[in-house]
Amino acid sequence: MFGSLRFLSLRGGVRGRAAAAMVVALAAAYISVPAAHANTTIAFQANTGELWYWGNEPGYEHGAGHDLHLGMMKGTSPSITDDGFIRSWLHIAFQANTGNLWEYSSSSGAGHDRHLGMMAGTSPSLATDAVAETIAFQANTGSLWQWGYSSGGELLGPDNALGSDLGGKLMKGTSPSINGGEIAYQGHGGHLWTTRHGNTGLAMMPGTSPSSISSESTSRVAFQANNGHLWIWDGSRGRDLGLAMAAGTSPSMGGGEIAFQGANGHLWLWEGLGDGSETHLVTDSGLGMAMGTSPSLAGGGEIAFQANTGHLWLAAVGSKAGIGKAHDLHLGMMAGTSPSIVYNAWASQY
Repeated sequence: MFGSLRFLSLRGGVRGRAAAAMVVALAAAYISVPAAHANTTIAFQANTGELWYWGNEPGYEHGAGHDLHLGMMKGTSPSITDDGFIRSWLHIAFQANTGNLWEYSSSSGAGHDRHLGMMAGTSPSLATDAVAETIAFQANTGSLWQWGYSSGGELLGPDNALGSDLGGKLMKGTSPSINGGEIAYQGHGGHLWTTRHGNTGLAMMPGTSPSSISSESTSRVAFQANNGHLWIWDGSRGRDLGLAMAAGTSPSMGGGEIAFQGANGHLWLWEGLGDGSETHLVTDSGLGMAMGTSPSLAGGGEIAFQANTGHLWLAAVGSKAGIGKAHDLHLGMMAGTSPSIVYNAWASQY
């Protein structure tokens, strides 16, 4: 249903060897793509194995893709946040091709090795605000770890930033989700756990990961249950939404919306109350996704996903109106990986 993609070979290391070719047969450092929502940025592992991001920029009306020349571990995906006010300040956490947790910061324009080993095939989850940053990840011991620091100034990764073992054990091949100070994850016994509530007793599908939206008073977690259905846990009980998900994929939650790959391989969107007690609209977009990949939903009303062509795509979401117009961003992604999208309503440029 989508056009074909032409790939070129490119090898790169995490310390920034110069690129010999671009992701999709391009010679320039920037790639113009169709118009999209302003202040949206997408991080992804390109088909070269390097960390890239796409975003809106001054002088590039339709957005641009950037190769950060940082090598990523095969089969893993990045996590992006933007804590800027007026001006974007991007943070991208990822597992480097060394197996260590790394982070790219646009404020420094460089990647930083956090010197913490990650479990093969897993991805970190990043949360930031104006003065603090936390990265949750599965360490190479199988335990739940977090790396974080607080700073009164620019988030550059000071020397006193620390990693700590939170004690929880994760299911092999799964990744945690952090939001609002709470971390959700699939425990080694296959149940959904959170750092605030412990074991929920809800069984998850092996090889999948949850998506959380939390605050000081509420917990919301979307996940693929062991029956293959999309479920919501609201802090006290789980609800089966009755929607079948593709094997080996995970949902992305944004308040009262959840994006996921349906059992038919299409991008789907559920819209309703955040606790799952009421469904307002369910949309099958008809847009084919790559097998074994998951979408990423931004608060600004957009979904990033890897299409069944291997391209990065971006779809608009209308409030209680389902999935709207979608664009092929013409950027090749690594097979089996998923993008991460962020929307910053306050920022105007990078």
